[in-house]
Amino acid sequence: MSEPRRVEPIRLPVLVRVVGSTLGVVWCLAATAGLVGAVLDRSPAVFLVVLGMLAAGAPPMLRCHRVSVEAVGDELLVRDSYRTYHLRREDIEEFYFGTGVLRAGPAIWVRVRGRRAIRLDATQGLHVTLRGYDLREQRLAELRAWCAQRSRHDVELAG
Repeated sequence: MSEPRRVEPIRLPVLVRVVGSTLGVVWCLAATAGLVGAVLDRSPAVFLVVLGMLAAGAPPMLRCHRVSVEAVGDELLVRDSYRTYHLRREDIEEFYFGTGVLRAGPAIWVRVRGRRAIRLDATQGLHVTLRGYDLREQRLAELRAWCAQRSRHDVELAG
């Protein structure tokens, strides 16, 4: 049996993570200053509004570091903005490049059994780097090659 094909973990580009974190920190600092002002003015309505702004601004800052795609054995672990998917290799039908209806920016998608498509958020920011097109094609080829491999269980049953 040949050595399993390795897929490098896919994460958002460093530039995207740095910009996302910087904007998130600025947003949270501004919201925190608003919270302090609301407390000093004893204004509960403003306090609640600014607290909501803080709650809305913090998660995107943290999410940009969470999203990733990793192939672990015969499972594809997809950590997207809000969920984690554990996809078995035999359930994956194809990988393709495209855009979603309401999602900003192109990304790699995986179609799983049942015709459900899952966007790989970690591939969304690849187009912002200088070598983004080449990197996207490389990642797509790696994922397709990984998917084309037979699982170890299938090889043991056949042998």
